[in-house]
Amino acid sequence: MKLRILHFGLALGLALASCASPAPPTETETNALDQAQQTLIEFFDLLVAGNYDRATALHVADADFYDTLKRDNPEIDPNDQAALLQAACTFQLRCMRILRVVSRQGLGANQFQFVVE
Repeated sequence: MKLRILHFGLALGLALASCASPAPPTETETNALDQAQQTLIEFFDLLVAGNYDRATALHVADADFYDTLKRDNPEIDPNDQAALLQAACTFQLRCMRILRVVSRQGLGANQFQFVVE
């Protein structure tokens, strides 16, 4: 499963819950969430281990994200996504292992939201 990582970092926010409880996820939705969660954890484990080539295989290219990395790292070949991820983890971001998943939610077809520590 390819994972779309839009942003690295910690986002804080407030969520407002409606009065109606959402329907519990189906078994298929739960399996998709489990697979997405495992992919997310594996992605960050690969970054921490310095295995940027394998991490790029799990990461769906996000033009805005890579445009930022290209701009911030002009000395890196703009077509080398692994080198751009390495530069990001080395110079711009803190790439860390996921300690635990606080919450998770399916947002639609192949879209998931995770809050992690």
